Amino acid sequence: MAAQQSGAGAKARPLPTLREMRNEALSPRSYPKVLSAWLGLLLAGLLALVSLRPAAALAAPGGGLLVSPARIELDLPAGGELPPVTVTNRGDEPLRLRLEVGTGGHDRSGAPRFDVAAPWGPPGARLVVEPAHFTLAPGESRAVRPRLVVPRGWRGGLYPVLFVGAEPARPVPGVVTVHRVAVLFLLRVGGGQLPAQDPGELFRLSELRVEQPAPGRPLTVVAALQNRGPVHQRVGVEAEIRSSEGATLARVPLGPATVLPGLERELKSTWRPPELPPGQYRLVASLVALAGGPASVTPPALRQGPGGSGQPVEVAFTVVAPYELARADAAVQQAWVPLPDQSEWALEVALQNRGNVPLAPVVSLRQNGVELVQASFPPIPPQQGGLVQLRPWPLGGGLVQPWHGELVLEDASGWRAQERVTWDGSVVARRGE
Repeated sequence: MAAQQSGAGAKARPLPTLREMRNEALSPRSYPKVLSAWLGLLLAGLLALVSLRPAAALAAPGGGLLVSPARIELDLPAGGELPPVTVTNRGDEPLRLRLEVGTGGHDRSGAPRFDVAAPWGPPGARLVVEPAHFTLAPGESRAVRPRLVVPRGWRGGLYPVLFVGAEPARPVPGVVTVHRVAVLFLLRVGGGQLPAQDPGELFRLSELRVEQPAPGRPLTVVAALQNRGPVHQRVGVEAEIRSSEGATLARVPLGPATVLPGLERELKSTWRPPELPPGQYRLVASLVALAGGPASVTPPALRQGPGGSGQPVEVAFTVVAPYELARADAAVQQAWVPLPDQSEWALEVALQNRGNVPLAPVVSLRQNGVELVQASFPPIPPQQGGLVQLRPWPLGGGLVQPWHGELVLEDASGWRAQERVTWDGSVVARRGE
């Protein structure tokens, strides 16, 4: 009976009767104990329900799916067989597979973009995949051999995507998630040779700039590349940072990266010198195409600027304080206000300079690309504001029908803003939408 003793020398206590247990349970001071016991039973019941669910419903339906290879890049004749794509079920449950063909691409950052419905080639082009539906047992693999069909004589780049979807082959209660794996194809069709054309039209360095997330942080060199050719190409940028006197301070490589036809890719690289004193600097960049098969293009043939001169692209940037890049930024507000004689209205434009350099933008009101009126802000120091009024003659006091236009602000620093302007004549002051 030692188990019933609370300590040395304690006397044995008899077990309570059923009546005493019932009275104790109904006593108000026992409510917390009863509630705790009920919560414990409820939690145990929920855990029991979860543990009884089928294993296939707990695991991701396609969690054991392996597709290889994930990318196929080839030079092909007008049509032909492609390497096999092997699909393996590495899970513990059978999977039902469905294969579909869509198109692939990328955004400016290089992130993939997929579309099942969009066309990926010329009319008549097909990527035949047979079988398109099958089931894989646990541990089973199957090789699928895609076949490319293109119109006779067609040459260029094709970028289809093979989507492999997987779901449990056995019925599973509840919501079933279908997993998809994408296989990317980068194909040069027609012997892989570029069509006879001016190679200078193939690529363009469309944008070049220098950024800094905050004063004291490293500078980021950003270059945007456009592929105007018919096939994909691996391209990089060689950038030089020079002083105002022309001395080379650093060489900053960007990329390389693969750019698909008709798309644009943005490349970035970081530059952190030991010191960055105030002054004027220049960024000079040239395109470099890497050897990548018979479709590679030599660097001198690349178009490197809007004018197509083949010369490197150059931009200037300013450091206003040690390790602080010049930053042009502003907030714009607009409102229609009546003039004192009530004869007409004026568009009042307020500008708050949020950067670290003065701004003196030109502001114009346009409709359908036609400039109606223009004005210039006086120089606005950093962290201060300015105000101008535009008096467009077409908007007299009697005009009440809805009118829409564009407000465009442009500064010599390269800062630009564009806003929609609305007028309906029914309010004293209406904010632009």
